[in-house]
Amino acid sequence: MARHTRPAAGVTAAVPPGWLGTLLRLAVPATLGSLIQSAIFFAEAGFLARGGAQALAGVAVAFPLVMLTMMLSTGAVGGAVAGSTARALGARDADGASAVLLSAVGLAVFFWALFGVLIWVFGEAFFAWAGARDVALEGAVAYARTFFAGGLLVWLFNMLGSVLRGSGDMKGPAWAIALVLLSYLAWMGLTFDVRADVVGALRADARGLLFAYLVGLSCVVWMLLRPGQAVRPRAPRRADLAVAMRVLRQGVIAGAQTVFMIAYSLMATALMATLGRPWLAGYGVAVRLELLLVPLIFGIGGSLIALVGARVGAGERAQAIALAWRGGWLTMGLLSTLGIVLSFWPMLWCGPVSSGPEVAGHCAQALGVLAPFYGWFGLGLCLYFASQGLNTLVWPVVGAMIRFVIVAAVVIGGFDAVGQAGPSLAWIAVAMTSYGVFVALALWLGPWRAPRTPERIAHE
Repeated sequence: MARHTRPAAGVTAAVPPGWLGTLLRLAVPATLGSLIQSAIFFAEAGFLARGGAQALAGVAVAFPLVMLTMMLSTGAVGGAVAGSTARALGARDADGASAVLLSAVGLAVFFWALFGVLIWVFGEAFFAWAGARDVALEGAVAYARTFFAGGLLVWLFNMLGSVLRGSGDMKGPAWAIALVLLSYLAWMGLTFDVRADVVGALRADARGLLFAYLVGLSCVVWMLLRPGQAVRPRAPRRADLAVAMRVLRQGVIAGAQTVFMIAYSLMATALMATLGRPWLAGYGVAVRLELLLVPLIFGIGGSLIALVGARVGAGERAQAIALAWRGGWLTMGLLSTLGIVLSFWPMLWCGPVSSGPEVAGHCAQALGVLAPFYGWFGLGLCLYFASQGLNTLVWPVVGAMIRFVIVAAVVIGGFDAVGQAGPSLAWIAVAMTSYGVFVALALWLGPWRAPRTPERIAHE
């Protein structure tokens, strides 16, 4: 007799038949929200391009740390929050879901304080190591210190948005991030002065981002306080600390992947800095696109966290793995198509956000080499998100470490690629491809390997 499982509350209560319909129902609004978030940084690049190559070079070394904050608060620690929320609601544990909400707030404060101290103490030395010099270095320090001083707004926005996503509400966070974009455009449109010096321009830009996230956070808080919301705030209790520690532990494991990704990005930036400031600015514009693909991948991968985790909780691990693979191949197909288009027409991206023809030319050369391999990057990262639901995060983390080690070996080992554009870009492409190939093979041959059931043995 077939075993029947009770449909869980929240994300699985109204799942339509068919994997694609299920995934799209959650992924479409999540992807739209992620694209809007990408548009924020696209707009930022457009504003800063008016400040010249020095402004772009300055933000190029600081931007990966901003993206680290976004990726941790949304995909890593935020992913742990979303998964914990979904599991609690799936078990109809309203009190447990409230405990996760409180944990999200506490962890946001913790990580904001940690990042702020590190940036204030080590930021300038770090940016200098990454290749920023003179005015670009001053601008990077001003931008980072301003942004991270108010970074609690960003952490709270993304962590509370993860609670909403874990409850099955993908539209709410999308509306909130749209409000962030509109607020940022309004702020910069009214206050940005192209005649300002590089340091002043970068500091003003960071303030604009913080203002926008303050507006967005107000919207998210309002959504959580609405009548009928699945997750309700309540007073903290002693037992909530255990919940926070579980979420933190899961987030730290997931965050290791994010740290390796950003470390790789910084190492690749240091490699390109050996080619001079125009190349650093051009590569910074190109790699911004790669980093901004992360929110796009999250549109599908973030939905997989809830869907795959719910199926695992229901004892349907084989179906969860099948859904994870389908989401991964879908992501790879989308990013491969985008990458091929941009490799043939790189000025679609490089032209609008570069400060001049020299920077745009270097950006185009970088995309011509790297963009065709974006699909492998997308596959590896999407499988990482699915692994948050399947509790198989070790292999995606190892894959991210391999990607970092390849580029670090080129920089530290003094390979012939250092100081040459073509070989440097080729090694970065090798690292990107190795990441996706390793993660897929490791999961396929390891924890996601199909069990040898009696039916499979008979077929063999």
